[in-house]
Amino acid sequence: MSTTRSITGREPVKDVGAKRVQTAKGAESSQATKAASTTATAETAPTRIAESVQTAAKLMDVAEQELKRADEEKLEELKNAIKDGRFKVNPDKLAARLVADAFDDLY
Repeated sequence: MSTTRSITGREPVKDVGAKRVQTAKGAESSQATKAASTTATAETAPTRIAESVQTAAKLMDVAEQELKRADEEKLEELKNAIKDGRFKVNPDKLAARLVADAFDDLY
């Protein structure tokens, strides 16, 4: 058979068969590659999630410790201000906050 195209535009059977075999082999290797990458993704996804959760937990612990340290520093500053007589209470402001807090508790 000739490897040139006929007037009908169809390829010779020999060439078509060769392309089919080649395509089938390519499809098999393509499917194997897809299966391998899917398996790899499936195995690494839980690992990535676990690492992400661990990282988030560590960040939350650090933030909690930082807030606690900041609160302790502020409390210490207030204690020193009261001892030194630098802390002044505004009676009007204190009364307004007491009333506001009392009304907030009602609702």
